[in-house]
Amino acid sequence: MKTLQCLMATLVYVLTIPPVWTQKLYQYQKEGKWGILDENKQVVLPFKYDKIHYVNQGFIVTINKKKGLLTREGKQMLAIQYDYISQNKNGLIIGSKNKKYALFTAQGKALTPHLYSNMYHNEHAQLLKVTIKKPGQTKKQGFINHRGKVVIPIKYDELDNFYKHPLVSVKIGKKQGMLNKKGKVVVPIVYSYAYYLSDQLILLKKNKKYGVVDVNNQPILPIKYDKISSSLLFEQFLAAGNHQYIGMFDTQGKQVLPIKYTKIEASSSMIKLTSAHHKVGLANAKGKLIVSPKYDYINPYANGLMPVQRNKKTGYINAQGKEVIVCQYESGGQFKQGHALVKTQGKWGIINTKGEMVVDAIYDYINLDDLKSGTQYIQAQKNQKYGMINLQGSTTISFIHDSYIYKHNGSTPIFVVKINGKSGVIDYKENILIPIEYDNVVYYNGLYKLKKQGLWGWFDPIGNYQSALVYKKLKFLSRDVVMVRHNNGKYSLYDVFSGKKLTEQYTQMGYLFYQSELGDYIIYPYFSHGMIPVEKNGKWGMLSQGGKLIYPCTLDKVYSFAHNQARVVKEKNTGYINSTGKVYFVKE
Repeated sequence: MKTLQCLMATLVYVLTIPPVWTQKLYQYQKEGKWGILDENKQVVLPFKYDKIHYVNQGFIVTINKKKGLLTREGKQMLAIQYDYISQNKNGLIIGSKNKKYALFTAQGKALTPHLYSNMYHNEHAQLLKVTIKKPGQTKKQGFINHRGKVVIPIKYDELDNFYKHPLVSVKIGKKQGMLNKKGKVVVPIVYSYAYYLSDQLILLKKNKKYGVVDVNNQPILPIKYDKISSSLLFEQFLAAGNHQYIGMFDTQGKQVLPIKYTKIEASSSMIKLTSAHHKVGLANAKGKLIVSPKYDYINPYANGLMPVQRNKKTGYINAQGKEVIVCQYESGGQFKQGHALVKTQGKWGIINTKGEMVVDAIYDYINLDDLKSGTQYIQAQKNQKYGMINLQGSTTISFIHDSYIYKHNGSTPIFVVKINGKSGVIDYKENILIPIEYDNVVYYNGLYKLKKQGLWGWFDPIGNYQSALVYKKLKFLSRDVVMVRHNNGKYSLYDVFSGKKLTEQYTQMGYLFYQSELGDYIIYPYFSHGMIPVEKNGKWGMLSQGGKLIYPCTLDKVYSFAHNQARVVKEKNTGYINSTGKVYFVKE
């Protein structure tokens, strides 16, 4: 860990300037300080800053916890004496020192004095919310424009942000109302609650009752309801009522369903209604009642049908509310690809949308999700054994397997199976491709990792090549190359199909990654830009995907690629290796 901390002191961190800047600039660290170099590795900003952060017009830099603002050429716009600096998309700058905020132009010219105890830019309204708090007084809030002029007086105890709305909620004491962007009161500040239900509707509360107005303060629902819900707004309805029951209204305030339901909620382009007797019915997207509350439940709509339950039996209704498959099953699922699972006498089968039983209910388990891939192979379980069936009810893979069968699609499906605790691979005719004698079989892109007695090998069912099971660890890095770990703990690369050894043995293989949740670094093996780092005798180099050493093992560390180059460290100097394997270092 001590070595890792030493390396941290020399790390390079790469960021590129936003695309409005024509020349790419890079951020480097040297002897614990940050600087900026251009594409030719010439110094733009010297190595003297604790932090550098890119903004639209230049850099926010930090020295001894104080911030300043520099142009792209390094010219000072704000002196390095601020506790906080930010720049918005329009180039305006917010700066804070001694706990007071001020607004500046993109060139660093002051638009306001250091007057405000807080300042927040609202891009949607093109305004800035500001707060003033004087000693011994409560804070007051308002808005200023981009010229620093007050447009909404700084007199409100609380105010929200405009976001994409035309009005903003404000509060004086315990009363709330709404203002427009010019500061004009649109909704009087007399309510205990005033907030948006949608872009055009505002929820109001007064004397413990709720109502709704539009953004012009025109009444939609009078302030007389105990509760109002916006959960149906995407269906263009509101739910409102008393403490016990609710009804449904359109967004113009017209009542479309009476106040007699305990719950109203949207469900699959329908509106689900629950009665006082805990029965469920449906209204359509226009608010018209199509099924009176008579079911125990109604589940989501799929393939034109919805599962329903009545008297503890499951059936299916259509979009018009007609029960097209009568409630006769112990349980039933949603339709998928025109088929649904149903349970009768404790066993599962499959029906079609006509209610015809296409697969007899004789199975303990069926995975209908397999239909999503368009396969004719459906996983099932019978008598505690797994097999495969099709939609004609025929067995396609025998029910002799201990656990779930893993299928790999292709012109000829292949299955990883387990029998008597041992794994192997079979084809769709149940011909054995890999003997069922391994402790573990893992599929990867047409290849298989095999494990027996704690050691790994690999198998290619197409070319029938099998390696010896002699490796402590094995990882496919591509379709053609596999990385193995030998008994001595060292790593090599092999050609998958010939078994030919491509490299000598190395101590480590892979790129260095920072694990923030662990606060440490890990080495992760993979090819990037056709290369992988390798370590030998404590030094790192680069291998090509074919196993050729394209950079010798002379580097102290190699980090992951970003912007077509990877960070490297050599003798406390930091630099990069590019996608061709060329290494260059920061100029002193």
